[in-house]
This record gives sequence, structure tokens and C-alpha cells, in this order.
Amino acid sequence: DCREVVGMKIKAKGDSWKSPEWPVEMISRADRLTALEYITGLSRVMPSGDEAHVQNIDKADGVRDTLGIARYNHGEGIYIQIKKSWLQRAVDKRASELSPDHANMVLSSEKILPSFEAQVPSVKSPNGSNALTVLHTLSHLIIKELCGLSGYSLGSIRERLYLDVSDEGEVKTAGILLYTSGP
Repeated sequence: DCREVVGMKIKAKGDSWKSPEWPVEMISRADRLTALEYITGLSRVMPSGDEAHVQNIDKADGVRDTLGIARYNHGEGIYIQIKKSWLQRAVDKRASELSPDHANMVLSSEKILPSFEAQVPSVKSPNGSNALTVLHTLSHLIIKELCGLSGYSLGSIRERLYLDVSDEGEVKTAGILLYTSGP
């Protein structure tokens, strides 16, 4: 269930939402959401005399099905739609002020997990890492502010980033889902 809080239909006080310097296009409230946590890479320690032997429970090499532990978590959150024009300006500014390797976080991009890359394939397009860096930084700034207002700890608010960048490096859409969840 998603319900709009601020944005297209509800008028916010003042003109800050209309300013091109304001990054937020719309905020929607997710009254109830379900998150599935799935953990793989499990192993079992098998004691044998004085030594312990580690036995993998699942094999990611495709020999058999990958096994893991899963559980549903339920919670609530907010979805923040970011103005693509604002994000594109921030990406362009970083690209003009930093070296291409620094702007696109080349050293960090080598550490991106395949599962994340599968969820956000735009990260490998031109300006994709640059846009992801700006979006992720904005997300953490919002999380810190929400924690101060709500009393939640930093570790209890989770994030999911949505980003689509064209093959030419132009931002097509961007959003942030911030949520809390538990069993």
C-alpha cells in the first residue's frame, strides 16, 4: 500500500518544492511492506578430533541448488522520488570537478556485488556509478535526518535505491525507499 504524502496532488507550504535546487519530486508513504531476507553461503563446522573441518551447506558453483535461510519481515516506510533534473545536474557537476575515475568511483565500482549489479544494471552505464554515488549520499543524509526526528537508530532504517541511467549517461529516473522492518 503506497499513499502519496507530498508531491503532485497535495500542495506543500512555500515554493521550495518548485525550486530546481530542491531534489525531491514526491514522497509516498508505504503503510505496510514485506521484505524477504535470503542468506546464502552457509557452512557447518564439523569437529574431528583436535581440528575442525568446515563443510559448505550450499554450493554456488551450480552443482546443485543453492540453499539458504529465508524469512519475511514486515514494516513501513517512505518512497522518495528524486527529480531527475536535480540528479543530472549533480552528476554533471561531479563529472566536471573531478577526474573521470574519481567521479565514477572506479576503485569502488570493482567491489560492487553481482547481486546489486543485477538489481541496478544502470550502475555499469556511463555516469551510472557517479549517479549512484550522489543518490546513495543523499539517501544517507535523509536517513540521518529521519533518525534525529524519529528516534530510530541509524541501523534500523534500511534503504533501497532505484536508479535508471540511459546508455548515453542521462538519468532517466531515481528514487529512494527508506523503511523499517522486522520479523
